[in-house]
Amino acid sequence: MYLGFPVQSILLFLLFAFTPLFALAAEKIPQVHPFLRPNMYFGFSVIRDTAYYNFKRDETSPELNFTDFDHFDWNGKGIGGEIYLGYEKFFLTHYYLGLEGFFNCSSNEGKIYFFDSNELYSRILKGTFKQKWQSGLAIHPGFYLPSVGIIYGRAGWIISDINLSGSITQTGPFGSFSGKFSNTRKKNGVQLGTGLELELTKNWRCRFEWDWNRLQDFIFDSQGKDSNNHRYQTTRIAKHPILEQFKLGLNWRFS
Repeated sequence: MYLGFPVQSILLFLLFAFTPLFALAAEKIPQVHPFLRPNMYFGFSVIRDTAYYNFKRDETSPELNFTDFDHFDWNGKGIGGEIYLGYEKFFLTHYYLGLEGFFNCSSNEGKIYFFDSNELYSRILKGTFKQKWQSGLAIHPGFYLPSVGIIYGRAGWIISDINLSGSITQTGPFGSFSGKFSNTRKKNGVQLGTGLELELTKNWRCRFEWDWNRLQDFIFDSQGKDSNNHRYQTTRIAKHPILEQFKLGLNWRFS
């Protein structure tokens, strides 16, 4: 792609850039799309996120009666953006309940580096964990403070796109090999969070939110052979990756 920018990033930039203009236009139009009913809202947020990986690697070789294992804690950081659409109701004067669907994209990336050396072999592993795309559904139970805004909790379900890629090189008496690996998986998870929405106008609100996402185990198995024809079976596991997100956004209420 021209200038090295992926198509998805360009489209998301245009969406986030022009969303406020669409909302301002909607404010002046008496009748919007029939799908958008009163009590619905649409918003966008910027995100600062951190991913945590409890990473384990187990490797065996039947010919060598060989077992090797490692345990690491890695993390990755990124920035991103989110769009969301929801429906809300107020009841018993001050109580609030919302249902929201969301989609976000992030530059989150964590670097991996591992070096191991002994009398049998020397090995270098380099790679990255990436979490680029997330989507899901959440409910917002909360409490409404007139002329101030809404304090709410958040509980939901999330799908995250996780990619593990890199290269590994081994030299020594055991045998040598070199290769690359890459694997992308969609993992389900639980989302918990809390937030505050401040009223700016009748229709505009500013959102501050913190979310904690716990995902399914990321498991990646691979097989290979070295220069002496010894087979290796490797299992890589990121145990319940955690994605922590801080969000600042605006949303528009249709009325």
